Amino acid sequence: CYNNALHKPGKELCDILLVCDPHIIIISVKESELNAEKDIEVAHTRWKKRAIESSITQIFRAEGRLKNKTYVTRKDGSRGIDLPDASSRRIHRIAVAFGSRGEVPIISHRSAKGYVHVMTDTSFRDVLTELDTITDLVGYLVGTEEKKCAMFVTDGNESEILAWYLMNNRTFQTDVDCIFFDGTNWAGMREREDYKRKKEADQISYGWDALIESMNNPNLFTLETKALHPNEAEPALRVMAKESRFSRRTLSDLVRVFWDGALKRGSGSRIIVSQNGVIYVVTHFT
Repeated sequence: CYNNALHKPGKELCDILLVCDPHIIIISVKESELNAEKDIEVAHTRWKKRAIESSITQIFRAEGRLKNKTYVTRKDGSRGIDLPDASSRRIHRIAVAFGSRGEVPIISHRSAKGYVHVMTDTSFRDVLTELDTITDLVGYLVGTEEKKCAMFVTDGNESEILAWYLMNNRTFQTDVDCIFFDGTNWAGMREREDYKRKKEADQISYGWDALIESMNNPNLFTLETKALHPNEAEPALRVMAKESRFSRRTLSDLVRVFWDGALKRGSGSRIIVSQNGVIYVVTHFT
């Protein structure tokens, strides 16, 4: 994840660029206060132009510039990780609009150029909080982009659509033309007992996140005196990061059981197979 990545020296590509082969997520964030005007419709139209339309323009411009790039350029000009091969890239676009105070109806943008997820600061936070692995996040983005029915939120924001998605086995209905949300989905989901049980069951899964963070240290990846470039360490960390929140529950528990036993024995190793069929070898030496 790169803040303010560049497309050429001194020129910003976008606000946030997230890369996990084959997915690239382009995020543009704009903040503009909603002006108090006599004509509410005019005020809303002007705010959308400043906070949403400008983001959409930046996103498509960034996407066009990425076509000729093979790696990420950080905001300090240094080289980041390689971008996915152009033939396999899957682009997702998110425009985050601050400042509407929840007064402006917001819908995502679909055009011949592609789908842009338009979110408020609140709904963006809710999406990242509930879908806090790359696999879970991309699953929602793809599901939203490919949904057949139109969705209208009459009260609230995209958090209502997210709640519907989560409560319906992470899918969208295919047998209806449109769905109207009245602003009760999000609050209602968070009060459900099955939601609370899921949150409690997820707690152990964050051990896997901690393991990824502990390994995401360039000082750990050295061969004799040569430090590894992020491109050399990233493929393994990417595989670990692609594990869903649900999969991380089992993996974290297996690692914990192994670690507790290894501390007593003094050393050991164990093969762990994830739900995706990925084989991990965990070792401990004294």
